[in-house]
Amino acid sequence: MSVFKLPKTLLNAINSVIQNLWWGQQDKEHKIHWISWKRIRQAKSKGGLGFRDLECFNTIMLSKRCWRLIQDPNPLVARVLKAKYFPSLTLQTTKVGSKPSFVWRSLMAARHVLEAGSFWRVGTGSEISIWRDKWLDLTNPRKVTNPVKNLDGNAKVAALIDPDTKRWKQ
Repeated sequence: MSVFKLPKTLLNAINSVIQNLWWGQQDKEHKIHWISWKRIRQAKSKGGLGFRDLECFNTIMLSKRCWRLIQDPNPLVARVLKAKYFPSLTLQTTKVGSKPSFVWRSLMAARHVLEAGSFWRVGTGSEISIWRDKWLDLTNPRKVTNPVKNLDGNAKVAALIDPDTKRWKQ
């Protein structure tokens, strides 16, 4: 589940088996559903039983694998994927490409979860694009949306920081 994007039909079949087990269906005999499946899937803290939505769980496990590729690029699998699919780019900026493996397509299908929940920590700002990257904390949207005439489209956040005092330029 953490390496491949499982087909929806398979996940629905697994959910069906879980539902049949929970509701006690035997020999095509329908039992009473005392609680809805939506309620069963709710978190325990919200009054549900905490059953997982398998499709969301699969996507989250794949996005966790993407995060590991970003955080630890040294394992063999990370080096092989980087050499084949994004040798000069980052995982966040690469495209799926032509004739990708099933593993790579699965990882790219879950990358949107990382994009939605991550943003840059500024530090020196030398790698962060002012206009394209999400780097503003606690704002919506997390990137600059209005153009400034003084800076070009490829300007980095480092252009906004005074290197001597390490403070924002006014």
